[in-house]
Amino acid sequence: MSFLGSLFGKKSQPPADPAQPQRFDEEWEQAVKRFGAVTKLGAINMELKHPKTGNLMTPHDGLGQTFSEWKAIESPYDKRALLFEQIMSMVGKSMKRWQVANYLVANRSPQQAMSLLEKAEESEKADAQFQAAMAKTLMRLDRPSDALNHARQAIETAPDEQSLQTVYADALHLTGRCEEAHAIYTRQMAPAQPVVDTSIVSMFESLFSQETGSVPSPVLAVEIAESLSDPAQSEEFWRLGETEFYDSPYFRMHHAYHLINTGAKDRGFVKMIALVKEMPWLREASLNLSLLFEQFDPTGRQIMPELQTVLRQNIEKNGWTTAGMNKITLSTN
Repeated sequence: MSFLGSLFGKKSQPPADPAQPQRFDEEWEQAVKRFGAVTKLGAINMELKHPKTGNLMTPHDGLGQTFSEWKAIESPYDKRALLFEQIMSMVGKSMKRWQVANYLVANRSPQQAMSLLEKAEESEKADAQFQAAMAKTLMRLDRPSDALNHARQAIETAPDEQSLQTVYADALHLTGRCEEAHAIYTRQMAPAQPVVDTSIVSMFESLFSQETGSVPSPVLAVEIAESLSDPAQSEEFWRLGETEFYDSPYFRMHHAYHLINTGAKDRGFVKMIALVKEMPWLREASLNLSLLFEQFDPTGRQIMPELQTVLRQNIEKNGWTTAGMNKITLSTN
C-alpha cells in the first residue's frame, strides 16, 4: 500500500534553513496575538529582555530552547502549540480559570480543560465567558447537547457578546438545529463595509480567523468548504482551515471525509488515524475509522493491528453503533 512508508518509515532531518530565525520571530508574534484572542486577554506585552543588560532581545535569541524545539517540528499547528505552551508559562498565573480552559482547548487538551472547569466555585459559573468555555470544551469532548445548555446560559447572561453567539450557533448546529444556527451565522457574516479583496485568504481571515474573523466557527467553515466547487479554491480553503481549526475534531473529521471523497483516500485515512489516536472519545470518527480499516486492511493484521484492537474494544465498551451518524462510504474505484 502506497502510504505505508509514510506511516512507518523514518523521515530524514531537513537541512538547516537560514530563514528560520525570522520565521520563528514572526510566528511568535502571531502566536502571542492568537493567544490573546483565544484567552480573551487581548493585547499582551511580551517584550523579551536580556537578564543582565536589560536590552531587548529577538524571540529566537530570548527563547533559545523553544526555538530549538520549534525547528524540529514540521506541522504549523504543532509549532503553534509549542509557542502557546511557552506563552502560558509566562502569563498563566494571571489568568482566570475559564481563560486557562480556553487555552487548553486551543492546545487540544479538552479533557484537562474539563477537569479544571469542574473545580470552579459557584461564583465563577455566573460569568458568561465561563459558560462559553464549558460549551467549547464539551463540543470538543463530543457532548454537543450538554454544550448547548451552557452556550444558552452564556448568551442569556451576555446577549450582545458576538463571540458567544458563535459558540451558541455551533452548539445548535451540532445538535441538529441547523436553521437556527445558520440564522446566527448569517447575521454575523453581514459585512460592515464593502468587500474589496475577494481572495480565499482574505475571505478566510475576515470570517474565520480567531484574531480578525467575524465568525470564527469550525462548523461554519466546514459548511463553506464543502460548498466550494473550484478545486483550487477548495484545496486552499481546507489548508487554511486545517491550520486554523486543528483543535476542532469536527473540522478535522470532515477534512478527512473530504479527502476520501475526492480521491485522496490514503491522506484521509492517515488523518482519521491521527484524530482518533489523539481523541479516542469521538464516536463518529472512531466508527468510521473502523470502517476504513476494514477496507484498507480486511485481515486486521497489516496496518497498526494493536490500534485496531484498541479501537474496536473502545467501540464495544461504549456500545457505539452507526445509527443516526454520518457513515462514510468508500467507492470501489
